[in-house]
Amino acid sequence: MNSGLFIASDLSSFKGLFMKRILFSLLIYCGLASVAYGSEPFSHLITMKTSSGGTNYVDATLAGSVTATFLVDTGSGMLVVNRKTFKTLKKSNSITYSHEAAARLANGKIQKVDVYTVSQFRIGEYCEIGAVDVAVIEQGNNILGMSVLKKAAPFAMSITPPTLMLSECTQNLAAHSHLAQ
Repeated sequence: MNSGLFIASDLSSFKGLFMKRILFSLLIYCGLASVAYGSEPFSHLITMKTSSGGTNYVDATLAGSVTATFLVDTGSGMLVVNRKTFKTLKKSNSITYSHEAAARLANGKIQKVDVYTVSQFRIGEYCEIGAVDVAVIEQGNNILGMSVLKKAAPFAMSITPPTLMLSECTQNLAAHSHLAQ
């Protein structure tokens, strides 16, 4: 009988912890976590483009010279480029093969993908992320996933106006040439 109470008590604390994690996740998603924890406001605001279907996109630069549009997808764990973007990126000689990985696609299927390390990744004009791993898919959207968003965290998204708010960027002073002087 005591063991039954112990299990019930244990489940109760598990539910409490689970609910706290859900609440914290919602705060992060809504951009309230930085207010709740008293951190500084977001240092970089990136304007997103919204498609007619409601998905959000940002422009980014790989290896300092390859510009592409990326779907902002918090459900994706990786930064992903399609074959067309990869071919352009490969010409820059700023990538190295890293490894092969298994990726679960949005349709639930698992696909093998090649993963490369890119020397530099920038979101928008000024949010430098540094070196990143990028998975290559045959076709579809380039995807800005959590592997990069975590590096710029805390982050939030605003729907009106469509804005990606980032905190941990290294500012690109070369792009701000008037600030570098």
